[in-house]
Amino acid sequence: MLMTLPGTAAAVPPPPANPSDSDLSVASSAATAQAGTVGALISSLTSAQNQLAQLQNDVGLKMELANKALVDLQTAQDAADAALAAKATADRQVAVAGQNIETANRQVDAFAASSYQQGTTVGGLSAYLGSDSPEDVLARAQLLDAVSGSELDVLNGLQRARTTESNAASSAKAAQLAADGAEAAATDAKSAADGARADALAAQASQVTQTAQLQAQEASAQTQLDAARANVNGLQGQRAAFVAWDNQRKAEEAAAAAAAAAAAAAEQRAAAAAAAAQQRADAAAQQRAADEATAASAAAAARPSAPSRSSSSGGGSSSGGGTSSGGGTSSGGGTSSGGGASSSGGGSSSGGGAPSRGSSAPAGSSVSSVIARAESQLGVRYSWGGGDSSGPTVGIRDGGVADSFGDYRSVGFDCSGLMIYAFAGVQSLPHYSGYQYTAGRQVPRSQMQAGDMIFYGNSGIHHVALYIGNGQMIEAPYSGSQVRLNTVYYTDMLPYVTRLIG
Repeated sequence: MLMTLPGTAAAVPPPPANPSDSDLSVASSAATAQAGTVGALISSLTSAQNQLAQLQNDVGLKMELANKALVDLQTAQDAADAALAAKATADRQVAVAGQNIETANRQVDAFAASSYQQGTTVGGLSAYLGSDSPEDVLARAQLLDAVSGSELDVLNGLQRARTTESNAASSAKAAQLAADGAEAAATDAKSAADGARADALAAQASQVTQTAQLQAQEASAQTQLDAARANVNGLQGQRAAFVAWDNQRKAEEAAAAAAAAAAAAAEQRAAAAAAAAQQRADAAAQQRAADEATAASAAAAARPSAPSRSSSSGGGSSSGGGTSSGGGTSSGGGTSSGGGASSSGGGSSSGGGAPSRGSSAPAGSSVSSVIARAESQLGVRYSWGGGDSSGPTVGIRDGGVADSFGDYRSVGFDCSGLMIYAFAGVQSLPHYSGYQYTAGRQVPRSQMQAGDMIFYGNSGIHHVALYIGNGQMIEAPYSGSQVRLNTVYYTDMLPYVTRLIG
């Protein structure tokens, strides 16, 4: 039995590297320092994400200012058109007044000719015509005495015609000034509209550049974080592997020692049983010999003249004591080795270490299905207005930033379209994040679970994302980007998330 022990010991694999306590201490110190670096990187990423969110809000504001400027431009153009129409009316009034003046002049000429023919003082009339105002004329008493009431009507008509012409000219001039001002306002409004739109497009381009830089920083930070974790866990993993190997070795040695002790005990029991049997056999043989000797002595005493030969042959029956070899059946104690069989049967108890197959794992939950659908679209481009329950669709025009990226001719998702696709097997959602916010049960964000929808925009919802757990979310963020996995950020997040499952 002891011959099997070398084979048992050979089952232990060679020992792995076992770093020293000094190595572990140095690695731990380095890990602590690296953890500080990683923490700073995570803080930088969070700050950059907050800046990116603010930039996105600024772009939205500039787009709204561009829309406002367009409205102002239309209003100014309408005012300019009205001013030009007023000027045209005033010009017509000036022309009519001019015609009236000509008519009045002809009447005055006729009146003067008639007065001359009738001998009326024409000099007074000439003085009247050369006066600055009707009051000046009326002050000339000699003229008033020379004209009749009908003649004064002619002169008053001439003065009214001149006054009407002067008023019409003033109105035309005012209309011209108003038209010029309206045109200037329209020009300024158009310039403001063009400037606001240019600012929006420039901000959008800057956003795309900053997004690319942030993604590169995030990738770099993740690489450094992985390196830090590997550095922390490397030597500790080696130590753990060595401890596991050492425990296995000790277990194997203990098992071998137990087996050897059991074998030695079995041999000792067998030897003791054999010795005891031999002692019993020897005692029985001695007893038989004594009994035979006593019997022989008694027989000899009864027949002293002739010793019996048969008695000696009867002693041969003492060879029957050879049945003491039957005591060898005590070696049947060797059946104790059968106990070894039972012990080997105990080996079957090792089968209890095998895991139970049991029933198959349950099918995935609705939450996992929703997350899986969203994850299947990672990398799909952003298209404003795109996405439905069947997948990505062609986007629509917005007259601004989305159009500049060609969303209206590209297949993709916007943020609410991605939610429609993810939850298609659970609930039908409208293509507007504001309505999606009220589509389910609202839960405080401190109780956020995987499968909840996260909303942004305390001044008006402008974005939605899907929380998948472990501080991560899936979103379709903005034109020029794509569906991506992102760390949850809390800037401008609404205090409640929406739960459709559970």
